Amino acid sequence: MKHLKMLLAVGLLLFSASQSWAIPLTVGGSPQLFQFTGGTGWIDIPSDGYQFTTTSSVKIDLTDRLLIGDRYQLYVNNTYMMTTSPITYALDGLQTGATTFNEAWSNPYLSKGSLYLGPGTYDLDIKVVRVARGVTYGSGYIRATNNVPEPATILMLGAGILGLGLLQYRKWFRTNS
Repeated sequence: MKHLKMLLAVGLLLFSASQSWAIPLTVGGSPQLFQFTGGTGWIDIPSDGYQFTTTSSVKIDLTDRLLIGDRYQLYVNNTYMMTTSPITYALDGLQTGATTFNEAWSNPYLSKGSLYLGPGTYDLDIKVVRVARGVTYGSGYIRATNNVPEPATILMLGAGILGLGLLQYRKWFRTNS
């Protein structure tokens, strides 16, 4: 039994060390605030968009902040890839108070969207396609994170369940001996 425990401990250590973890990918820092003035068109800050290189798959999250109503298009390497979600027109122009990425992302009324990219070098550009009612300026957030591959998460879950089962077996074995 002692050898089995040692073998399981070493196996789990090797298993966990070889798997991928969700590691934030910095796009000049993570998440990044972008801004625009003058209505629809390309964002003003940063004027040259974002660039990054990755060796694994990446999830790009794009969200509006503060005022309900802004919508964005994301271009990857000068090719249109996505438009953020539609807005609730009855709430157009209302202040949300969302000043961080997490607050903005979790707000159901702010426009948002995600895009998955494979390994490679990317230039990301953001175009404003709709502005909140009553203003000609706005801002949003962009965030890029590495993905944990789904098979790795399933294997980690299975290893955890196996470990709990072994603990329960030991407990049962001790009470019945």
